[in-house]
Amino acid sequence: MALIEQLQQIDAISNIKHKYHAGSVAIHFDREELDCDSLLEILETHEWTKSDEKPSFVENAVVNGTKTLTKGLATMALKRLVGPSVSRMIMSF
Repeated sequence: MALIEQLQQIDAISNIKHKYHAGSVAIHFDREELDCDSLLEILETHEWTKSDEKPSFVENAVVNGTKTLTKGLATMALKRLVGPSVSRMIMSF
């Protein structure tokens, strides 16, 4: 039985909205019957609070774009500072 189905059987939990692709879960529960720490403990034991270690596509694109931009700016600054022929010689190493 999936964790969502198990949680729905708890009387203190009134509603669960799970969006798989967004990676979000909203759990409505009665604070008089179930405290937040107990609910978090249940979720942690099933590794629902664990984050994905792999960076996303957007994060990879931002990192690669930043590296390319930085390299381009450094090359332009070097060309202006020492001239094109010297900068070509330095960049070849």
